[in-house]
Amino acid sequence: MARRVAQLSTTFRRSVIELGLAPGTPGFRAVFATVLIGTSALGISTQAWAEPLRLEEPVAPACVAVARTLGPRIERTLGGSLPSELEASVAIDAFGAGYRLTIALRDAVEARGMTVIEAPTCDEAVDAAAVVLALAFADSTPSGPPREAASFGSPAEPVPTAPSAPPPVRADRRVALDHLPPRDSDRATRLTFATGVDAGTLPHSTLTLAGAVARSFGGLELAAVARYGLPTVDETVETGFSESQRHDFGGLELRACHGVGHAVRVSACAGTEVGAVRASSSLLREGRADVDADHISPRLSGSLVALVAHRGGLIEPGLELGGAAVALGREAGAPWLVVRVAATAAFAF
Repeated sequence: MARRVAQLSTTFRRSVIELGLAPGTPGFRAVFATVLIGTSALGISTQAWAEPLRLEEPVAPACVAVARTLGPRIERTLGGSLPSELEASVAIDAFGAGYRLTIALRDAVEARGMTVIEAPTCDEAVDAAAVVLALAFADSTPSGPPREAASFGSPAEPVPTAPSAPPPVRADRRVALDHLPPRDSDRATRLTFATGVDAGTLPHSTLTLAGAVARSFGGLELAAVARYGLPTVDETVETGFSESQRHDFGGLELRACHGVGHAVRVSACAGTEVGAVRASSSLLREGRADVDADHISPRLSGSLVALVAHRGGLIEPGLELGGAAVALGREAGAPWLVVRVAATAAFAF
């Protein structure tokens, strides 16, 4: 065990020197102290454990691909496969403008400790976690009588050890990272299609079709929605006289949404909609047709929307419930509140 820790310490020391930090300098001591604090927070035991590394889901969407490399990074640092004496569970969350990585370590008997790493990028957080976990895994592996580790002032000398029995062969050494979603890590842009019902914009409830493009920035999502309300027709027929009135509408909405959750995303949105309602009439008198010109009424509305969506698949279904309050352009007698319900399907890329 002491020999592996000494070799790992020397490897880490050389990696830090290659970055331009000479031994003894404040920068060198600060980096090394950070790693030691992380590993000292994790207690070590030598009981066998079946799964050495587990990544807790859900993972921050923009960090999925980098998180897959945590296991290989630890094994490269150790110079071999992960030992089975410990179980490390790792959770990665978006935190402010960066990422927060929480490591919990336990053996077959009890929890041994927890530490938290914060970094501006996912790659830096995973890199730091790989060093901390490599030191913890190396210190947990019995490899002979305890020997004093080599100092960081000189390269580690080979330490003779008694032959040890080969580790037990496990049928499956795959880490739980294999079960991560197969999609790319950056799922920040979504194209959404929706169909539903609008009550209040036209004289009668009508079906709507909508398309949206959204861009995510952590917990905030900005979206542009184009919406069209299918026409409704009212007809009046009398002797020698018939009249037909047709209404439809279109609008463009800009909204900002804040959501929580990964696999199931619940969001609340606020936005502004600019649109127009078109009304046209056709009058027929004694076989002679008179067609009036279309009348278009522009309108401005404020909107509030609640969204529930399932994230992670090729198609992400969802449900949208919203309301719009007409601020400008409401015709006399028309309701000031519009209610909308829609089913959505999104594609992330």
